[in-house]
Amino acid sequence: MTSLTLPDPAHRGLWILFAALIAHALFVLIAGLNQSFLFYYEFRQTQTALSAYWLTQGGDWLAYETPLFGAPWQLPLEFPLFQWIVAGLHLVTGLPLDPLGRFVSFAFYLATLWPIYVFSRRWEKGHTFFLILSCLFLASPIYLFWGRTFLIESLALFLSALWLAYLSAALTSRRLPHFLIATLAGGLAMLVKVTTFPGFVLAGGVLVLVDVIRSQVFADLRRQINGAHLTRLTLAYGPFLALAILPLVMYLPWVAASDDIKAASELTERYTSTNVQDWIFGGLDLRMSTRLWWDTIFSRSIPATLGWSYILLLPVALYLLWQRVSAWSWMVAGLLFLAPFLIFSNVHAIHPYYQVANAVFLLGLAALILFRVQERLAVKFFAPLMIGVVALQLTHFYMNDYTRMVRDVTPSKNLGRTLRVADYLKSATDPDSGLMIFGYHYSAELPYYSERRALLVEFRVAPEQMRRLTATPEAYFGDTPIGAYVICDPRSWDGRWRADQQAIIDDFGTALAERMNPVSVSGCDIYLPDSGES
Repeated sequence: MTSLTLPDPAHRGLWILFAALIAHALFVLIAGLNQSFLFYYEFRQTQTALSAYWLTQGGDWLAYETPLFGAPWQLPLEFPLFQWIVAGLHLVTGLPLDPLGRFVSFAFYLATLWPIYVFSRRWEKGHTFFLILSCLFLASPIYLFWGRTFLIESLALFLSALWLAYLSAALTSRRLPHFLIATLAGGLAMLVKVTTFPGFVLAGGVLVLVDVIRSQVFADLRRQINGAHLTRLTLAYGPFLALAILPLVMYLPWVAASDDIKAASELTERYTSTNVQDWIFGGLDLRMSTRLWWDTIFSRSIPATLGWSYILLLPVALYLLWQRVSAWSWMVAGLLFLAPFLIFSNVHAIHPYYQVANAVFLLGLAALILFRVQERLAVKFFAPLMIGVVALQLTHFYMNDYTRMVRDVTPSKNLGRTLRVADYLKSATDPDSGLMIFGYHYSAELPYYSERRALLVEFRVAPEQMRRLTATPEAYFGDTPIGAYVICDPRSWDGRWRADQQAIIDDFGTALAERMNPVSVSGCDIYLPDSGES
């Protein structure tokens, strides 16, 4: 079969645009490579970085440390493949963790172009569809921004897309290597981020269903339902069902083991898979709310994915529909984009980086529209349209994201505080000591930048538990000595103490002041037991 391709001049133009966007993405990476993680969603980036840091300090590489809630310091929220890679590169090269984490994330962002290519070949659209979708992917604000952060999102996206690509390849080839690659990629995707993979499983289910309907064995079964035809259908497509089940089989032992670790401490048991279900999924009222549909999907996620290119894409799509172009594939891509919002509603509504998992399906919808356009329009009309779409994506990126990426947070009263307090703690406390911190909720930024283990007292801690923490704090540090007590005013986005919690903190601070003199750093009161009590 011949591939559908643009005439040579436009085809070359797409390759040039593709190369230019690769170079642009590299520029975006380098522009903020050495910036701190305090510019946006600092709590999550520093949490991932903190786990990688303690791996490099000789911690357990499976039951790994994320020392935020006291001894035994473990909080395995995800399988640490990303952290392993970053920590391993650090130990081999000696390069600092911060830029390494960004580089690894960015490498998997670009590596996702490979499964896009494999998938494009499977659907006989050749280099043209690959180039259109890849250009949209490389210009998408959400991927340019989150693709160079210290997060697991790009790795989870790459592995999930790799699973889908090689499932699609296996539908054509029935080759064992394709099944093996898909099985390994799917298992790792499920382990790395369980909320990313299901959307791709739905996409894989659609591919298999289409293949089944088009198959001869299904045609035979429709003509005559009997055991022989059912057996043939099972043998032909049973392995593809296994590709969806085996990742779950690989995931369940890990989640059981990690839950056991988290349940062992009263400060981490709230993070077990059972206890976070409401947090992840949300309720029916959220799924029916304007908060999800308008605020999250239409006002935030679609512009973050397409920029302002929908200004061009929407009338083009309407024109194609008027021309009676089939829209079934568009509808499927759109539903695949929406499905994760309806499954994992709460986390998608709260955290914009979750859309890294499904924004690619919306880009796929846009690419399908543009692919149909190039079949009907002359090159002189398609080329400006393609450039205009990419330009509107990049314009949105630079007006909304770029300045945040290169921002100097040091002068900031809130964000700069973390660096100043961390610098003081690094110089004033022993590296093997721990910190008891009030005012940072569950954010890992201060423990990460001070390079100390910590017990963070969260805003959701019940008063009776807070009384236990403040009465005998050393009981929550195991063999680690307490190097400092840090009491900071909460920042506006972290939350506020309730009156009953604040009263307990005030009493605790008074008791500390009777034994040691506080040092004030950027509005945080720091009590040093060793120096204050000697």
